Order: sequence, then C-alpha cells, then structure tokens
Amino acid sequence: MKRSIADARRALEEDLIPSSSDHVAAKARSELAANEAKARKYADGYVGEGEAEILTMRDAALHALTETRDELDALTAQGREARIPTSEYAARLRELSQRRERAEDALGQCEALTDRLGQIEQDPTAWFDALTQRMPRLVMDWSW
Repeated sequence: MKRSIADARRALEEDLIPSSSDHVAAKARSELAANEAKARKYADGYVGEGEAEILTMRDAALHALTETRDELDALTAQGREARIPTSEYAARLRELSQRRERAEDALGQCEALTDRLGQIEQDPTAWFDALTQRMPRLVMDWSW
C-alpha cells in the first residue's frame, strides 16, 4: 500500500502493533526504519546539491561585489580628477549601484536557500513527505 512515512508510522503505532505479533511488529518497524533511511538519503542528496548551488551563487555575488567596489573606487578617482563628464559619471554610478543591488539580492537568495536547507536537515522525513504530495511517484510502498 502506498502512503507517506507519517501515515505509515501512525498506522504502525495505532493499528499494526496493537493487533499483531512481536515478529510482525518488528518486521514492520524494520520496514519503517529502512524507508525513513531512504527518505533521509534523498534529503541528504538534495541538501548536498543545494549547498553546491549556494556556494556557486555566493562566490559569483561576492566576485560581483568586489568588482563593483573596485570600479566605484576607480569612478570616484576619475570624478575627483574631473576626467569624465558629469552625465557619464552619473550613468556609470547608476549602473554600478544596480549591479551592487543585484549582487546583494543574490546573497539574500543564498541566505533564504540556506534557511530552507536547514529546515530540511532538521526533519528530512517530514520534508520528504511534503515532497511526495507534489511528486506522487515518490510515495513509498508499504507491506501493511
């Protein structure tokens, strides 16, 4: 029978254990533990991929911020020496400000993803059960 891990745990505790032999209950507990381990493994893989994505995004954002800072420093020096027209200075300053905002937004996305991965790590089986609601093909088969 297909059901979520939470439903299987509930059925085991409320229905199967009270009405079954110790041998049947032990076998069901073993099946529950094995399926919970599968769910944790799936969640661990997802978290690992997410961590790699976060590192890539973070590195790109930090690189963009560093480049933007350096270009702002150069622009400030050019403005101080009056080597560029005011309109060009203002346009370039706007462009660099927008680039900085995009990089800071990317860092904010990294933070949000990090929080989400932390929630998954706290309760991987609950995350897996929620995932099965969106992806029914992941719902596990149970012998009871």
